[in-house]
Amino acid sequence: MKNILITGATGFIGRALTSHLIKDGHRVIALSRNLEKAKAILPPDTVVMQWDGKTVGIWKDVLEECEVVINLAGENIGARLWSEEFKKRILSSRVDAGQVISEAILATNNKPQVLLQASATGYYGSRGEETLTEPSPAGEGFMAEVVKQWEDSVKTEKNTSTRVVYLRT
Repeated sequence: MKNILITGATGFIGRALTSHLIKDGHRVIALSRNLEKAKAILPPDTVVMQWDGKTVGIWKDVLEECEVVINLAGENIGARLWSEEFKKRILSSRVDAGQVISEAILATNNKPQVLLQASATGYYGSRGEETLTEPSPAGEGFMAEVVKQWEDSVKTEKNTSTRVVYLRT
């Protein structure tokens, strides 16, 4: 059994992943902006803790016990039309969360083995019929820029003991 901290557990991917991990016998700690919603939709064995997505909170103490951190936090990009204000929220919700997770990991004595960082194939931009592979360079456009900054938000040379894996979905 592993202790797994998840941000974004109430989202589309997070709900399914949390259920799967609980069924497999893992202890899941979900950080959520909305405790009532999280407790209502996540499996009853999920430990739910408050988090604003912008600051390190009391959850940092629980992080000491976690072998895995999964950062899925971010504004739902399909929730509405993309006004300039909503684009700012899409970007800041991802970058702020990544920076705070990295900051919290750096502050722990017992660092997690792995950080699974949500990402997106939007990294590559719209490239038509071009064959793209993981080492392909980043593309252009709003989503490519968001994803570059999102991935960069968890990069740190100071933490060499936690492996970072980018999940480009």
